[in-house]
Amino acid sequence: MTGESQPMKPRTLLIAILALAFVGTWWSQAQTAAKPTTKEIMAEKLDYAHFLLNGIATENFDLLANNAEKLNQLSQSTVWRQGRTPEYEALSADFRRHVVALTKAAKDRNLDAASLAYVQISLSCVNCHKYMRGVKTAELH
Repeated sequence: MTGESQPMKPRTLLIAILALAFVGTWWSQAQTAAKPTTKEIMAEKLDYAHFLLNGIATENFDLLANNAEKLNQLSQSTVWRQGRTPEYEALSADFRRHVVALTKAAKDRNLDAASLAYVQISLSCVNCHKYMRGVKTAELH
């Protein structure tokens, strides 16, 4: 051998290109799956809220506790908390506090406390969304 590299055969080159394309596609999908959008997070949050209301209406404390815990975990997501203001952080903390109260009420099988916590969660959502609309409006001006 003279130290010169041999040209790649067409078949080997094709296999290498396909392998790179596969890895690139896989990597792109893995990154997308790993980081849900804010819209996806909010849709998931709304699903959990529906299950909470169902749990209250049917006095299903296991359903309440399970979905309150999922909502709490979701609220810890980096997408949920990404690039937010101190005001947003305070609103999120209020939301999480009410979710924890709902979890406790469900475990204590206290329907009145669970109902109150659910209302407080709903109000914290309304307040946060109102705040975020104000921020977006301010950014436009």
